[in-house]
Amino acid sequence: MDQKITFIVEEKETTIEATELDRSILDLAIIHQVNPPYSCLEGICSTCEAKVMQGSVRTLPGFETEDHPLRVKTCQSFPLTFPLKISFDR
Repeated sequence: MDQKITFIVEEKETTIEATELDRSILDLAIIHQVNPPYSCLEGICSTCEAKVMQGSVRTLPGFETEDHPLRVKTCQSFPLTFPLKISFDR
């Protein structure tokens, strides 16, 4: 099954094959050494906030970013459809 996620960090694209779908998007980026920005891992600081460029994600209740519907807290969001493209660049 083709479950590709492309991460953009500092204008560099890295594509991975997602096999652990019970992990958050941020966890997957860290596991695959993408070096995304993050701090608290609890959805409080918003350091890991990123833009969904392609595909869709499931964000845990209470962690949605209502002001910017395409931006998500990646530590509280999980892949829903593929291919998925996530940009950490602001």
